[in-house]
Amino acid sequence: MEQTNGLPRALKAARQSAGITIERAAVECGCSVRTVTRAESGESTPRVPLLQEMARVYGVSLESLVHEDHSDIPANAGNQMHDGPATARKRAVAQPKGN
Repeated sequence: MEQTNGLPRALKAARQSAGITIERAAVECGCSVRTVTRAESGESTPRVPLLQEMARVYGVSLESLVHEDHSDIPANAGNQMHDGPATARKRAVAQPKGN
């Protein structure tokens, strides 16, 4: 059953804005790919500890994910990359060694 609130959209936008794949998000958050996918589709709602971890990994506040306005998540998050310190660190971690 799909949710009508903006949490799934906010989760996906924050992940994409951070330049993180679903697979990397699952690894960094300590959950399964299915859990991330279900949260982003609205099929399920993550518990607060997982939401806190997702916010940390994506470099956004928990409040930005759960509040209806989602004003600090860019509207075009999927279309651009933000190179904040958290994003740069995540990219460095995500790149295979030797490249």
